[in-house]
Amino acid sequence: NCQELVDIEDLDHMTKVNWCATKKLGPFKARDFVSLVRRRNMGGGEYASVASNVIHSNLPPATNYVRSTIVLSATFFRPVPGHPHKTVIVQMTQVGSLGGVADSALAKRISTNLQEQTPIDFMRKFNRALLSTPRPRKSTASAPFPHLMVPATSLTEA
Repeated sequence: NCQELVDIEDLDHMTKVNWCATKKLGPFKARDFVSLVRRRNMGGGEYASVASNVIHSNLPPATNYVRSTIVLSATFFRPVPGHPHKTVIVQMTQVGSLGGVADSALAKRISTNLQEQTPIDFMRKFNRALLSTPRPRKSTASAPFPHLMVPATSLTEA
């Protein structure tokens, strides 16, 4: 449920580093994540995207967010045979520490409820986006990191 998403660095044509942030939810401060994302065309119309937390030297935790981690996230797309306008989407995410008060027992219960509802909400929004809006242009903004307006240090160089 990212409210903000910025591609920070392209490592190659199928691998990138991105930063995303959620909005504040009730008593919980907004969270941000830095992820290494790898995409792959699997052939036969199948496609996969896998992401994992990464520490990037130019992306320290921002003061407006609690830095959180995604241990592993994977999304797989497979066409439905005989139905050219349908796709099976399988999405799996293992979130690590959310930090701060979000690691309390009450927050974990709320998180469990969100984990059950969020994929359904995501798919509804994803479907609406596919049907109604043009693809957004890649952002070169630096989100809450003004120091990234200068060239970033590549992960391969860090």
